[in-house]
Amino acid sequence: MPQNHLILPEFNLVFLRYSGHVTLNDQRQLVADVTANPDHRYDMPKLSDASSVTGSDIDATIFMALRDRLESRYTDLPGPILWAHFAPSDTTYGMARMFESLMSDITALKVEVFRDLPDALDFLGLSDTDVATHLGLADAM
Repeated sequence: MPQNHLILPEFNLVFLRYSGHVTLNDQRQLVADVTANPDHRYDMPKLSDASSVTGSDIDATIFMALRDRLESRYTDLPGPILWAHFAPSDTTYGMARMFESLMSDITALKVEVFRDLPDALDFLGLSDTDVATHLGLADAM
């Protein structure tokens, strides 16, 4: 899977882009890349873009393990830390909703899934910014 991330300190945002067929190894590598970035902070809001995902090997068991790791990282942080998933297709929306449901009891995180990018940016408090242009997502607006 081609994957990338951007950390935009000027917007206080971690941006995660997924595309193609997402595997567990892809997810692990993306997390390693993000957390190794010197600008990364766990308390930054996150925007995940799954608009180009075609499929995934990640199932409920893997999501549960991810949930446990995230809980251990976020539990002591003041929250809620906002995490928006932009998932416009039925497949990606369903996968993201499963993630949202599993994360719902982590009080430091507030995860929501959106089919429309403007709604995701509004949730993050970024609707009055040009962040979509910075992320190459202006066409989704």
